Amino acid sequence: MKAYFIFVLVLTVAYIVYYAVMITKDLHGNGEKKKSEEEEFDVSEFDAEESVSVVENDKGFNVGDNEYETHYVDETQSVSDDKEPESEKHKQDVVEAINHRIEEKMEETHATFSNPYNSAELYKLMMGKGLGNSPSNGGVTIKPAIDEL
Repeated sequence: MKAYFIFVLVLTVAYIVYYAVMITKDLHGNGEKKKSEEEEFDVSEFDAEESVSVVENDKGFNVGDNEYETHYVDETQSVSDDKEPESEKHKQDVVEAINHRIEEKMEETHATFSNPYNSAELYKLMMGKGLGNSPSNGGVTIKPAIDEL
């Protein structure tokens, strides 16, 4: 046998013995008192805390000696549409003024296509990976280099 196989054999036997001893210790204990599954917490510090009463009433609620007043807003009430808040009208006026200033500086443009295709030609171009016999190429033959590799 080679030295490597002897080393592997000895190491395997050592691991087997080691794990057998560890499993036996875990199963039978190692002389210590077994702990129960219950956890114990020290709560002696918490005796100094006092509870605070919380009372709810019609106007709000009380926490200890402090009183807090709350107001109920009925969301089912509808606000009439013709009565917009003054701040909302002011915001709309500002937006309209900004839009008017921007529109004064804008130029009117017309979009045109330099080389339009119909649906059949576009389909051929997509199938040909963008290469086709278009009149704009001036009779130049395009041969992809990837096909030659």
